[in-house]
Amino acid sequence: MSPRLLLLIGGCLLASCSFAQDPKSILETYFPDPDTVFTTPAFAKKKGFTTSKSMLPFLDEWATSEQGWTRDTIGFSAKGVPILALEKGGEASPRPIRILMLGGIHGDEPAGTEGLLAMIQQLGTGGPWEHLLQEVTLRVIPMVNPDGMNNLNRYAANGLDLNRDQSKLSNVEMIALKEDFRAFDADVVIDFHEYRPYRADYVGMGTFGVTSPFDVMFMYTGNLNVPEPLRQANVELLVNPAKAAMDQIGRRHANYFRPMIVRGVREFRSGGSSPRSSVTSFGLANSLSVLLEIRGVGLGRKGFPRRVQTAYELAHSFLASCAASGEAILDARKRALEDQMPVVIDSERSEQRCEVELIDLHEGRIRTFQEKCSDSNAQIATRSRSRPAGYVVLPEADAAIERLRILGLPGIELERPVTANAEVYAFIEDRLAPEPFEGLFERKVVAETHVESVSFPAGAMWYPATSPRFPLMFELVEPEAINGFVRFRVIDPAPGETYCVYRIPESESFPLP
Repeated sequence: MSPRLLLLIGGCLLASCSFAQDPKSILETYFPDPDTVFTTPAFAKKKGFTTSKSMLPFLDEWATSEQGWTRDTIGFSAKGVPILALEKGGEASPRPIRILMLGGIHGDEPAGTEGLLAMIQQLGTGGPWEHLLQEVTLRVIPMVNPDGMNNLNRYAANGLDLNRDQSKLSNVEMIALKEDFRAFDADVVIDFHEYRPYRADYVGMGTFGVTSPFDVMFMYTGNLNVPEPLRQANVELLVNPAKAAMDQIGRRHANYFRPMIVRGVREFRSGGSSPRSSVTSFGLANSLSVLLEIRGVGLGRKGFPRRVQTAYELAHSFLASCAASGEAILDARKRALEDQMPVVIDSERSEQRCEVELIDLHEGRIRTFQEKCSDSNAQIATRSRSRPAGYVVLPEADAAIERLRILGLPGIELERPVTANAEVYAFIEDRLAPEPFEGLFERKVVAETHVESVSFPAGAMWYPATSPRFPLMFELVEPEAINGFVRFRVIDPAPGETYCVYRIPESESFPLP
């Protein structure tokens, strides 16, 4: 049999075995089940996972008011299923650290939800982890996307990806999450996901294909508009202790990476900087934020106890870190508010040759591959704008103003007209993407600015740089931003029409009436 035919067969096997991909030898060697016995809803049956319906009696038993929990319905899914949040702790501190843990944003990634439910069992009255909540207030939303979880589907009921809806807010589930986040004002956000260990990009690697050896991959933002104190604190206070916790229980881990074909060349991209993902969006909103990718998508029930234990132990680590590092977490958030870096419009990743560890499926062993790599946590700004004193948004951009409010940027409404020097945007390049993204043809522009005197009408909204979530504005209203209102056509000026967002230069004093 020719190598080419073997490669074709390997590719077909990887593509077809979406729920039976790990051979027994790989599972036994690299991913054996732990001794821990879980009693969360998914383990009460042999097939399937926890649904919104099966979660309710579990919460009625383990997350009661008698055990110190409060329960809120923060909203409803597109199909009318309640989205539940549970909260406990912080009684011993005048300013407890507020930590928000999320599961089930993607409905085909059940280990995070199950791990959070297992954590809840340990936090009941007299539970072995309850002491961690003396100085920490924990809020848990175990199933952000109940419609997807009920159908084991990554997407919301409308077919869109909730984790790509950080600014459009076209899903009721994401609106509910963002409004709850705004009200809770989390110091730390931990978002549990799973990743696909078998990828089409892996078919041509190794003897006849490879798979990932890592139980969990850590994603923390490298976006240069997230203040440096937050980016450092993510690593030092949260990620490094969690990696040590994984070492203690024998879990392999890495910083998040994925292969891509760029101009015909395979490149491994590590880290995460896109504001389209929760880990950066929450960072821009002045919270420490980590996203966990547990090995699991496409594996069905294979290795599920190990995946749940990984999520469960990670949750324990983050709780312990927040309890131990409260002052440092608050200090990082405070120093982030003092950040005065320019607004980064474009950046590029560093590129180098690096070693990538993967399991060779034919040889049954971990091999090291020399690959081209780029790291989003080591970016360089290639285009910037000066940091403004604030932005003014004209009242006709009501859809954008409402989204800013939901995202925790309420603004100050002008009660009467105001005249001030402002930077006015001019679009010098303007085109629509040739292919849709999340059901929309994105608008891609390049802009320049010039200063002129502008008369702003009553009803316009002023967003000062003193807002605690001000960096989020950069990725929303700067017209080139890939997660911005122009890109997603929330603000969609006609050709030649002036963009209805203005920058107030830092040297100017905006004359509020």
